[in-house]
Amino acid sequence: MVIDIINLQSAGNEAETIRQCIEYFGFQVRLYPVGRPQDLIDYLKGTSRQIGFTDYIILSAHGDDLGFILPALSLELYKEAEPRSTFLPDHILEYGNLHKECVISTACIAGIDTMAEAFLEANASSYISPNKEIEGNASLIFIQQFFYLLSTSKYSIQEIFERAQDLDDETGAFQIWRQGV
Repeated sequence: MVIDIINLQSAGNEAETIRQCIEYFGFQVRLYPVGRPQDLIDYLKGTSRQIGFTDYIILSAHGDDLGFILPALSLELYKEAEPRSTFLPDHILEYGNLHKECVISTACIAGIDTMAEAFLEANASSYISPNKEIEGNASLIFIQQFFYLLSTSKYSIQEIFERAQDLDDETGAFQIWRQGV
């Protein structure tokens, strides 16, 4: 199973910690650093990744009530029409070219219906994200529990999600949206 981690570089060493943990569980992990918004666009479009060879995409980022917070650049460095400050659900709709991957976000408040609907419309099989601001370590614990349970191959994705979500109130903020549900 292959997991891609998109590191928006705003969440400290979260992406690297997640990478090490899930590699330990036996998964193949690829880390994609996002230094500028175009890097995220290229990933979502499929121009900087191997399309069809990824099972899970983890977005390691901070979020707000609009979307994913992007790395800040000096104004003169932005390309024309490159999103600034926040990556919105409309950007997912515009650039998303997914192939039934499950997308998991660690970004606070990114678990909103408009973001989930955008990922599902971009052809994600499911979207998992917290629906409120949570304590940062809760994302790491949720991801660790999720992928540990996935590595045991004993449970359905819904059961894995529910067990990872059930650890405490903070992990309970994670929500799941699925295609056709």
